[in-house]
Amino acid sequence: AYVDLITAQSKTLSFLAFFARGFTTLLLPCQARIAQLTLQLLCSCPAEATATRKEMLIATRHIVSTEIRKAFVPIADKFLDMQVLVGSGLASQCILKPFAFSMLADLMHHIRSELSPNQLSRMVDFYAGCMHDQQLSSGVHTMCAKLLHNITECIMHIPSKKHGRVLLLAILKTFISSFSAIGDQAVAVIADIRAGGIYAEEKLYGASELIRTNTFEQGDKIKELRFLLRSLVTGCKNVIYALGKCDSVLALGMGLRPPPIPKPETGTAAAVAVLGAQSIVTDHEAELAGFELELLTSLFREGLRACRIHDVERIKAEFSVHGAPQRDSSSVGDNTVKAQGNGGCTPAVSAASATPMPLAPSREAQIKLVDREGKEQIEQFANLFASLDPAVFHELFASQFDYAFHAMIDQCAAISSVQVFVAGDATSPAFISIMLRYMCDRLELLGSDDEALTGTMLHLFKIAFLALAFFPEANEPVLQPYIQPIINSALTIS
Repeated sequence: AYVDLITAQSKTLSFLAFFARGFTTLLLPCQARIAQLTLQLLCSCPAEATATRKEMLIATRHIVSTEIRKAFVPIADKFLDMQVLVGSGLASQCILKPFAFSMLADLMHHIRSELSPNQLSRMVDFYAGCMHDQQLSSGVHTMCAKLLHNITECIMHIPSKKHGRVLLLAILKTFISSFSAIGDQAVAVIADIRAGGIYAEEKLYGASELIRTNTFEQGDKIKELRFLLRSLVTGCKNVIYALGKCDSVLALGMGLRPPPIPKPETGTAAAVAVLGAQSIVTDHEAELAGFELELLTSLFREGLRACRIHDVERIKAEFSVHGAPQRDSSSVGDNTVKAQGNGGCTPAVSAASATPMPLAPSREAQIKLVDREGKEQIEQFANLFASLDPAVFHELFASQFDYAFHAMIDQCAAISSVQVFVAGDATSPAFISIMLRYMCDRLELLGSDDEALTGTMLHLFKIAFLALAFFPEANEPVLQPYIQPIINSALTIS
């Protein structure tokens, strides 16, 4: 009987939703009551009433698409609870999450500018938890990423800049975790392709997701991850810009200091208390600044690794052409013995064995064959760091260029990031100096047999010399000290 009562009430809510679409102004005097009753119905719905809860979620989505949604602002944080949205039933949790997330996304997108700082904190916590949940699909993760970077502007205007800064760093850390997850999947798939197999679905899908998405092709999952990667890069751009408005070290530089506290007369108890407060503020600021720099390093490493998702199809195509196993030498010896036994007559050779294997493309050719989408994604990712404070930029790449260099060897598209930094007015001299110092310390590697390594170094030298055409006055003094060692090493190797 109780389930029947809740079902009847959900039907009434559906009627109100239909009525609100055409006669919103008549329901505005009762909007607060409608919002409270909607929340109460979702909380009271039995766990086994999956169809009834689905009807409630659809009706609620129609209601929040009207002006009545303003009445949901005081209770918006109540909806940021999976028990309220989908309940505790197993069927509801497996079936209703898409409906629940769609309704919640519509609600939060329209009222985000009216939420309080505490509600924004609750929202960040909820959607960060959803992005950490690997059982959810990539589509849900993409939606959560978009909602998080859409509220960065609201967080930026929180009266307490410290509170806003902490929330933005929490969002950035969540995005870095998603970069790491995409990178892990990309590396696993590429390793499986190079091992000679076709990547299995379980490397891209979880066990529970395979049940729901077994009709999709593997290429669809790659496209979903690429779309998620694009949303994450856009979100990081908004977060880094908002951090600059919240007195972050990343945008304002290493020399940032907290505002001074007025000092009372020396020798008083108040003076001692102020000195203690200043030391606490300074220590906390230094700790927060160190955390920001660690996050920035992780963002660079994990984001660059995640961009390898664009290499999956290229490597698969290259393997299908160049990765076929070579003929075993023992079979060649057997044919020779048989030929001698037949009086020296050459045995018939099949067309497949007589056809020579095509040569793998050179490093320069591989760089030119990088797909446009992957190159643009790398360039967008590199632009995240072009707006950093110069001291922070130098600190980051001076410590991470070795990682970046090896990433360029494995991933041709990563070289596009070098072009972005070299073409930037603020970053060109510093980046060229770091790059040339690193490569000139390893000039002996140009004589190695590793074609990918030598080809990458030569291409980077080419970019460094071409940088004179962009900013000759700034880059010429940077290049000049390295000319003689480069020429001497080139003559020695040749």
